[in-house]
Amino acid sequence: MRHAAVFWIACATMFVTPACVAHAQVSAPDASRLRVASAIMRAARYCALITQDIEGRTSARTIDPTIPDSNLVVYFATTPKSRKVTQLGRDNRVSLYYFDATALSYVTLYGRARLITNAADKRRVWKGEWTPFYPNRERGAAVYAVTPERIEMVSPRDKITGDSVNWAPVTVFLKARPARR
Repeated sequence: MRHAAVFWIACATMFVTPACVAHAQVSAPDASRLRVASAIMRAARYCALITQDIEGRTSARTIDPTIPDSNLVVYFATTPKSRKVTQLGRDNRVSLYYFDATALSYVTLYGRARLITNAADKRRVWKGEWTPFYPNRERGAAVYAVTPERIEMVSPRDKITGDSVNWAPVTVFLKARPARR
């Protein structure tokens, strides 16, 4: 019986393609890749926030998020009357796309946005550059935390180039962590 199991395992591994093996290798959380991702996010400063509209189409806009914390959680502010607040109320799944034009590198962070309702937490994560746009921080700004679930990235300078055949970027899957700062 044991020989039969070994035989079937050996047969199954013959059909694993190199692309599948490569994907499994790059999917494990990797501290050095996450450091590179954080550096790209900091260098880019601005990113595109991508959500879903009521018809299921993507909606993208530029935002000025905070720098990522040690868990790559980022925060952003918007007016409570914006379309994005309505969209996030329906579906909190988001993508944040950062592009560093100098290094020709990018990071796409896939995660979930959570509205910060506690005033002390809102003050703690507040970015000074937001104040001219939201003079009444308590009622005039909605602040969200985006907790990453997956990161895709390409950084030729750091030899993070993805798959050479299908151009799939390097992917790091993260366990959902609570947004903290």
